[in-house]
Amino acid sequence: MKHASHNLKLAAAIYETVLALPFFGGFIILSLQWSPLAVSLILGVVGLAYSHKEHKNNTGHIVQMMAGALGWIPLVGWVLHFAAALVLWISWALD
Repeated sequence: MKHASHNLKLAAAIYETVLALPFFGGFIILSLQWSPLAVSLILGVVGLAYSHKEHKNNTGHIVQMMAGALGWIPLVGWVLHFAAALVLWISWALD
């Protein structure tokens, strides 16, 4: 049976993948007035808490929090969302 951190990693990986899509992710962020970045930051904090509690790898959630905090910088945001998605997918697959 998988733990809550496993499901949170999957949800976070899907969310970050959508935000990392060129132009489409930016359109979502801009049209919702930057609120998806706050959601990304909160999802990262919650995921970090659960993964830390369950002694799981939390690197993806840390990168996700960085993406949420710095996502307003155009190119940096895209790179961080892409990196977060990649690390979260790998971490989820190995979990």
